[in-house]
Amino acid sequence: MDAQCDHDSQEALAALADALAERPAEEILFDWFRSGRLVGELSVLIKRRHPDVQVEIDRVYQEHLAKLGKRRRDPAAQDYGL
Repeated sequence: MDAQCDHDSQEALAALADALAERPAEEILFDWFRSGRLVGELSVLIKRRHPDVQVEIDRVYQEHLAKLGKRRRDPAAQDYGL
């Protein structure tokens, strides 16, 4: 990740934190953090605004799941706790 992209992400996260900070603590904790709503809302926004990025995320996730499945089926990996 380049410095500009990291800076842009930090600014966006800071704006999100500032917006959430205006909400009651119970809402922040239970409606946004504990419920997974924050991640869910971000996922929906990425799907809508950046479908090409979502395609890549889905591909990477499927590869990750395939690797996990291979580790579970591989007896050598089980011997080493992988």
